[in-house]
Amino acid sequence: MLKATIIYLPGSAGSMLYKTLTLSEKTITGTKGQDLEEYNKKLTAQEKFTRYMTWDSTDWKTQERKDLLSYADGQIDFYHYEDCDLWTIDSWHPQEFFNQYTQKTLWGEKFYENVILIQVSLEHKEFLLVNQTAKEYSLDFDQEYQCLDLLTGMFGNILLTIPFDSFFVKNQYLNEIARLDTELDLELDLDLVGDLWDLWFKESSLIWKK
Repeated sequence: MLKATIIYLPGSAGSMLYKTLTLSEKTITGTKGQDLEEYNKKLTAQEKFTRYMTWDSTDWKTQERKDLLSYADGQIDFYHYEDCDLWTIDSWHPQEFFNQYTQKTLWGEKFYENVILIQVSLEHKEFLLVNQTAKEYSLDFDQEYQCLDLLTGMFGNILLTIPFDSFFVKNQYLNEIARLDTELDLELDLDLVGDLWDLWFKESSLIWKK
C-alpha cells in the first residue's frame, strides 16, 4: 500500500525523515536489495531502530543508502509495494519525482495517500551546497528548488509539510513528527524517535559546516 512519499532537496534530511517515519511497525523497511521480499517483512520498532542507528560521519553515503527501498535499484517490481499489506513510505528528490509524475512512467491508478514535502527556503542554499559536498553528494539547488516549488501546489489536501529548520532542534522535530504521526496513523514510539534524533544529530554535527 502506497501510504506516503517524502519529497526533499538533497541534503535536507529526507533520509532521516524516512527512517523516522518507518520506525512504525506498519511500514516496510527498505534493505537496498538485501531482502528481496522486504515488502512482506514485518519488523518491530526496536529492530528497525537498531538497523537505522548506524550513521557514519566518515562514510555517510554508504550508511545512508543501505535502507533504500529495493525497487529503486531495479531489484523488485514496483507493484509489490502497491499491493502489499505493509505500508510503503517512499522518498524522492523533487526533480526526479516531478519528471516521473508528469511523464506518468511509474504510477497508474494507485498513488500515495499523502505527499510530504520538507520545506526549504533560499536561506538554506549555502548550507545545503556546502554540506552536500562534505557528504560526497552533488546538488543542483536552483533546479531542485524550482521543482519543489512546482510540486508544492500540485497535491491539494493530500499534501503534508515539515520545515527543514525543525530538524535542528529536538523538541521542534518531535512536535512535527507527532503531528505527522497523527496525520498518517503510524503509531510511532516517540521515545525511539527521540533516541534516533540524538544519534543522527551527534553524527551529523561531525560533518556539518555552518
